[in-house]
Amino acid sequence: MSVTTPNAATQEIFRMQQANPDLLADFPQAAVNCLKKAGVVDDQFTKEDFENASGSGAQPAEYPFDVMDPKVQTCLYSLGYSVKVDE
Repeated sequence: MSVTTPNAATQEIFRMQQANPDLLADFPQAAVNCLKKAGVVDDQFTKEDFENASGSGAQPAEYPFDVMDPKVQTCLYSLGYSVKVDE
């Protein structure tokens, strides 16, 4: 009996589907939807709130949630976001 493992592309698609089950092309909205589903933000949190919290090149990100929370990391990483944490 042999066991095969999914290739990297299949794993990536699976992760994205978990964080973005509606397969939205709008990744900020998909991140908000995932964070809401995970119970990390309330229903009033919007795409604009997420984009503002993400900061710009000149401003550091100031998220209203703990980026070290595994649920948050799953949502963000699965959608291609990375967060730099200063310790």
